[in-house]
Amino acid sequence: MDDPGEVSRHIGSGVPVRVDVEPSSAWFPQLVTPGNFLGYWNDVDSRYWPMLAKHWLSAGFESNGTRWLAALDEREARDVTTDQMVTVLRSLGVAIELPAEFIARCDRVIARIQPDLDATGCEQYRMQAANAAIGHDALPAVYAALPDGSWWSSGAAMTPDMDDPALLLTAAESVSDTLTEVLRVFWPTCVQHAGPPMTLEQNRKNVVPVWRCERGQHDLAPLGRLTQADVEH
Repeated sequence: MDDPGEVSRHIGSGVPVRVDVEPSSAWFPQLVTPGNFLGYWNDVDSRYWPMLAKHWLSAGFESNGTRWLAALDEREARDVTTDQMVTVLRSLGVAIELPAEFIARCDRVIARIQPDLDATGCEQYRMQAANAAIGHDALPAVYAALPDGSWWSSGAAMTPDMDDPALLLTAAESVSDTLTEVLRVFWPTCVQHAGPPMTLEQNRKNVVPVWRCERGQHDLAPLGRLTQADVEH
């Protein structure tokens, strides 16, 4: 993106939590670079983003997007969207997804869990990615939702800083949490040991993650190979 006007045409989304950090010369903006901004995103109010952009320009991170952002005043900065900031970062070579791209990645990961739901009598629960974000200027926080769009958000959210393996394990936890807390459907529970739902874990012996029963301290089946005989009904 080299056209600053392109930035202003994007529409963004955000997450529900924002810590309003007052930048200080002791660490800010020297500590926050384009490359690590993702880790600070929700700690820095958008009105400080132009100040960051000015610092990046002075450090040699030049692009039309950075210049566009640096020229905004505080009032204008409050209207900057997530998509706009992502586009600025991309203009500086940062590999980062737009919110819609990330939500689509979450949907693909959740789809890897669906066959195990289908094989264990839960095929009616067509799980989907739902962005629990509130606001226009922060990162997505995605949970596994039921067909009616309801989800449970007390657990860990899927966030753009996760790679695919971490995203998959978090998605499995979210699927189980949503079924348990919204519908009181405890899935998947080990047929031998009952107890809390099994967790999906990355087993060093297998490339594919496995469902693990913590009560019985044993692995049950790899992802995608769970059967009705494995789970309690």
